[in-house]
Amino acid sequence: MVVTVEYHDGVLRLIDQRAPSVLYIGTDAGVFKTTSAGDRWLPARQGLEERNIRALTLDPRRPARLFAATDAGVFRSDDRGEHWNLAREGLNNLDVRALGIDPQSTSICMPMSRPSRRR
Repeated sequence: MVVTVEYHDGVLRLIDQRAPSVLYIGTDAGVFKTTSAGDRWLPARQGLEERNIRALTLDPRRPARLFAATDAGVFRSDDRGEHWNLAREGLNNLDVRALGIDPQSTSICMPMSRPSRRR
């Protein structure tokens, strides 16, 4: 596996093992990135401002492509987190809790949400 995902004290950390000094964290204020193994963190959330990040994943074949599960759907970045857009039509306005990427076809991202509550 080329990606390590860790969750500790409410912070989600994504590490690309090919470039271990590059880390991404997802928080309730969006995504932050370091290229210095954590010495300096910068926002990486244009288009994701003030979104609660539930999960992050990295395309193992295209490390510039990231996906973020949020309380408002799935967002995708194709430039290492600099800019984010809704990933696809139909995945917005969902409280997505987890993401998976098909290892055979990394263009397939599978969002997972919590079940809706019936009244």
